[in-house]
Amino acid sequence: MIFKVSVILYYIALLIGCKKDKKEEVYNQLPEVPVNIYINLSEPAYFGLTVIGGYTYIDGGSRGIIVYRTSDEYKAYERHTPYESEKPCAQVSVDSTATFMVDECSGSRFYLIDGSVERGPATIPLKQYFTSENQGSLRIYN
Repeated sequence: MIFKVSVILYYIALLIGCKKDKKEEVYNQLPEVPVNIYINLSEPAYFGLTVIGGYTYIDGGSRGIIVYRTSDEYKAYERHTPYESEKPCAQVSVDSTATFMVDECSGSRFYLIDGSVERGPATIPLKQYFTSENQGSLRIYN
């Protein structure tokens, strides 16, 4: 009896481990691109970042970056989506409500506030870059 329980627990653990590996594999499909970008927040191109909830698109990363301002910090997300990332259309854009980032290719939606999945089929959040602000300059990096 103990042997049967041990075997069942082993297979359950194996199945759970395989699911985790699959999620990691999906993330590994995104190319690793070095990012070290500085933007001057006083430039007109970044006017959208002067208000809480503002956002802008910038070049960089694999397929571009979305920079979003929260009440006390900046967030920077890779536009290249982790779900079916090999497709040319696997890229997010901010929706008309400025609440979500939408992958028109798969229909997945991600929260702009933290990059997490609001609606699938994606199950992995968007890749996020580090940000730091210093005297009117914003650095985006990995």
